[in-house]
Amino acid sequence: MEISQRRNANRIRFTFGEASLQYQQQDGSGSRSFSVDYVDISRDRQTLVERNDWLRNVGLLWLAIGAVMTAINWIGGNWGMPNFWIFIGAGCYAFYHFRSTPFTILPTPKATCW
Repeated sequence: MEISQRRNANRIRFTFGEASLQYQQQDGSGSRSFSVDYVDISRDRQTLVERNDWLRNVGLLWLAIGAVMTAINWIGGNWGMPNFWIFIGAGCYAFYHFRSTPFTILPTPKATCW
């Protein structure tokens, strides 16, 4: 039996054999694969939460640019709305914060499966 999963840049494939599990994982940094016997898979579970760091970085950058431009406008006497970059940056940062991918990690003697 084979199960394939894909989420964002992560591709994971589990192939269940008679006595062992064949694991293949590929992401933006590379790929790995190994085979492990079922009895060697630990019952301990860990959780990994992955987020898009690019959205955090660009959101914070646009928030900073918007804050500086708004401060310059307010110092110049223009008391209008805050700069639109603040709203774009806040949207990106909110999307980073609320959009996450949780993984359950299974430790094995060869490597971790997630």
